[in-house]
Amino acid sequence: METDQNQAAMKPTLATDQGEEQQDLDYISCLPDETLHGIISKLEIRDAAVTTAVSKRWAPLFPTLPSLKIVVDSFLDSSFNFDPFDDDDYDSYNDYYMKNKMKWVDSLISVLDSRKTAVKKFDIAVPMRELDADVFDPFFSIVCCSGVEDLSIFNTGPHSCNQTPSPVFSCNTIVKLKIRSCRLVVPSKLTGLRSVKSLVLKNVTVADDDLQRLISWCKAMEKLSIIDCFMVKNIVICAPNLSELVISLGWPVGVVLKSVPRLVSMEISFDSISNTSMKCCYGCLEDKEKGSDIDEETDDEETDDEETDDEEIDGGFSVSNSEKTFEGTNEATNLMDILNGLRRLKDLHLTFSDDYRMIFSKDGMALPNCYLVELKKLCLCFPFDYNDFNISISCLLNSSPHLMEIIICVDKYSDYSPIVLELNFWEKKLSAECVKHHLTTATFYLPEDCFGFPKFLLRNAGSLKNMNIFYYGKLKPIPNTTEQIKKELFAIQMASPDVEIMVKPIISSYKHIASF
Repeated sequence: METDQNQAAMKPTLATDQGEEQQDLDYISCLPDETLHGIISKLEIRDAAVTTAVSKRWAPLFPTLPSLKIVVDSFLDSSFNFDPFDDDDYDSYNDYYMKNKMKWVDSLISVLDSRKTAVKKFDIAVPMRELDADVFDPFFSIVCCSGVEDLSIFNTGPHSCNQTPSPVFSCNTIVKLKIRSCRLVVPSKLTGLRSVKSLVLKNVTVADDDLQRLISWCKAMEKLSIIDCFMVKNIVICAPNLSELVISLGWPVGVVLKSVPRLVSMEISFDSISNTSMKCCYGCLEDKEKGSDIDEETDDEETDDEETDDEEIDGGFSVSNSEKTFEGTNEATNLMDILNGLRRLKDLHLTFSDDYRMIFSKDGMALPNCYLVELKKLCLCFPFDYNDFNISISCLLNSSPHLMEIIICVDKYSDYSPIVLELNFWEKKLSAECVKHHLTTATFYLPEDCFGFPKFLLRNAGSLKNMNIFYYGKLKPIPNTTEQIKKELFAIQMASPDVEIMVKPIISSYKHIASF
């Protein structure tokens, strides 16, 4: 009897021990190397190196890590803290960085030399200096010679005068290249970058010739993003494999698409929200530029050389300021010139800020009917008046017979002029097949008194499944406005009995709510 009691008493103790053993098991260490590499690669290099001390299982992971992430603090004293908004602290930090840069560069080279496998992804974000080529080029040579495929270079310093490290231009293994806040000077004779499929240039200072040379050389390029780059006046693109193009600028620029037969997605954004001192023009500029705006924040020494008067720019959107407005060539015509070469385009986004305007005319805004035959999604964001809105929409829709989704955003802060349209205006202007048979989703960000086009779609779009309307009105909203709008819309004899309608008021402009 006593023995049975002892055995019964031992059972919970054994179960408890097993439970504790289960809790102590390191399930993460049981994951395959590929998964653990993915976890560690999210860490900057200092924290990634610490994982070698976790256990014997983790020790060999860091030397074989295919991805390295470098920041300025990776090899510097972690106890050095500073306030980036305090000028004295920032100056002290710069002095500290300059004195110790050779130390961390040597440490990084040591890490690279001790690698047991090639670095496939290298992400570096450090402040560079104008005379640092001799410092940075050595370890970039190691990285580029090791077979790197994904390279990201970010100059976090206050100036973008540092040239992109020269070893980059001789590397033929790079597939994804992102350069940010550097100066891009492309060698006249390139030997590398033949494998680049994705190129992102952000806040890069680059001349037109260098940009064109780089784009033309990267024959394999499929994705190109040019975002807030400086000194750019004309973008000439010859890229036979390019499928996705993003151009986001806030100053005068020309766009020439010479050879883009595979382009299916294009986003053009001229929005100076990040640089209000710049104005914009757009179109097929070649060598006819007569004037340009400059950034008012440039140094005084540069202002004398760069500053010119606002003038009419032949072939592009006109530049305007608070004193006078130039009305030269038709901006809408230039936009059509761009679209005329894009028969394969499936996704089109056009964004213009409230600093810009377009001069539309019935003769200027014209595309052949059924020209954008493969366009499936169209997004237009602009501050133009309601009459311009009518012209642009009718033109683009008549050219897009298979359009399935449309997004229209009119800036709430722009001066629109709602007009009384003639009877059956949209029925006369639009005979587009996409409206009748293919359009399934429509989203609008509009003033509360500009619902003529949404109503037209409800009456004629037989395949429409979803209509989302975000409206804005007066500073003091009128009670029950949403209910009144819904009542008007549901009173329409709808072509599609299954359409779902959502109506909501908004406060922000389209810049904050319309995401691409």
